Amino acid sequence: RNTGASPLVITQVRPSCGCTIAEQPTEPIAPGAEGHISATFNSQGHVGINRKTLFVTANTRGSQNYSLRFTVVVNKKTS
Repeated sequence: RNTGASPLVITQVRPSCGCTIAEQPTEPIAPGAEGHISATFNSQGHVGINRKTLFVTANTRGSQNYSLRFTVVVNKKTS
């Protein structure tokens, strides 16, 4: 949610590894509106707990760099 007074522009979303793909908003997010960052994790060969980070750059005051972290638990495939 954009809690600021001007449009929020997310200029870059960079995953921490090649097994994660991120999609950032393509349009500015108006004040009071919400935007979404989607991430897809390829779990093949990553059994167990996986901690991933998305590095986000936006036109915010102060810091313009943020880290979004998520954890995925991948269970071993049973036959």
